[in-house]
Amino acid sequence: MVTYQFEIDDDEWHAWKGNVPRSKSLDTRIRELLRADREGRIQPREPTTSEPSTPAPEPEPPTAKQESTKGSLESLEDFPAGCDPDECWAAVQAAEQYIRSEGSATMSEIVAAVMPEHPVGYDVDDALERIDSEKRYRGAWWRRVVRPSLETHRNVEKPPRGRSEWKWIGESS
Repeated sequence: MVTYQFEIDDDEWHAWKGNVPRSKSLDTRIRELLRADREGRIQPREPTTSEPSTPAPEPEPPTAKQESTKGSLESLEDFPAGCDPDECWAAVQAAEQYIRSEGSATMSEIVAAVMPEHPVGYDVDDALERIDSEKRYRGAWWRRVVRPSLETHRNVEKPPRGRSEWKWIGESS
C-alpha cells in the first residue's frame, strides 16, 4: 500500500472535488483528481479570502516512462510496495503493446501473453494454471500492476461491466 501525505488549501480541494462523481471511492476520486490536475484539466477557483494568491508552480514535464505509457499511471509510486517499479513499467508497457497489436484482448489473454516475460515477482505458473483450468484468476499482478494503468490509458477502452475484452482505441502504428 502506498501512503500519500500532502497539503491542499480549501480552494484547490473545492475545485478538485467538483470534477469527479461522488459515487466513486475517496481513493479513486483523489487519484483521478490528481491526474486531472497534472493534465491541467482543473481550473482553480479564485481565492475567497483577502490573502494574495500565489501562482501555482509550473508542472514538471513528464518523465520518459510517463511519456511512453501515454496516460497510464502517473508515477512509479503508484505501483505496489516491494515491486521493482522498472519491472512494473515494463509489464504495463508490454500489456499495452499486446492490446495494441491484437486490437483487443481479454484479461486471461493478457496474463498468458505478457506475465511470463514480465512477472514482477509474482507466480507465473500459478496464474497460467488458473487460466488454463478456467478458474478465475484474481492475481495481484493484474489487479495491482497492470489493470490500474490500463483503466486510465487514453488509448485503451475498459470492458463494460460483465464483459472482459480490453480494446485498443488509439491509432495503430
